[in-house]
Amino acid sequence: MNRIDDDAAVVVWGGGSGGVAAALQAARSGTDTLLLTPGPWLGGMVSAAGVCCPDGNELTPWQTGIWGALLRELQRQEPEGLDQNWVSCFGWRPASAEAILRRWVRAEPRLRWWSGCALNGVDRQGSRLLALAVERGGQALRIRLQVLIDGSDRGDLFPLAAVPFRLGWEARESWEELSAPPRQRLEREPFFRQQPVQSPTWVVMGQLGNGSC
Repeated sequence: MNRIDDDAAVVVWGGGSGGVAAALQAARSGTDTLLLTPGPWLGGMVSAAGVCCPDGNELTPWQTGIWGALLRELQRQEPEGLDQNWVSCFGWRPASAEAILRRWVRAEPRLRWWSGCALNGVDRQGSRLLALAVERGGQALRIRLQVLIDGSDRGDLFPLAAVPFRLGWEARESWEELSAPPRQRLEREPFFRQQPVQSPTWVVMGQLGNGSC
């Protein structure tokens, strides 16, 4: 298979909410940016997974940054408003959020979006990441880069890039996070070993084929 080489100052792998926000901000800051996603949908849990009622009712993050802009745009898009659920002060249809993110991405002249990509590897020299190897539509691609951002929500790039990482709970003493469990509880209680990550809290039912559910 012949390989095609490409270049981008910033490459973002993954179309989760964090990945899309990073790609938008990089492009808006004047940097040539390439967003790579395995699928055709943007937004991660905010849209694709249907988690469209974020936990919490805090007022402070409502009007800040890309998140605040998304909420304001959703309020304009949803005729019945966003206050439609008990878990949060705002909720929306997943497709509405995805459509907004897609429109924002396409509006940025310095941002390219390639969907349908498979991640094959990372080229590195010492501690520096030089390029990302992907496959798209049966075509092998090598993308030279200056900055690589993992926006996959799952850390897809960490093992390929040999980046140190850890999985599981962090003790309260590590970062002085009041909602985190104390180290003594982490070491003593079996729950934290049995549940290293949060259990699913949202179920989405899907149906293949024609007809109503």
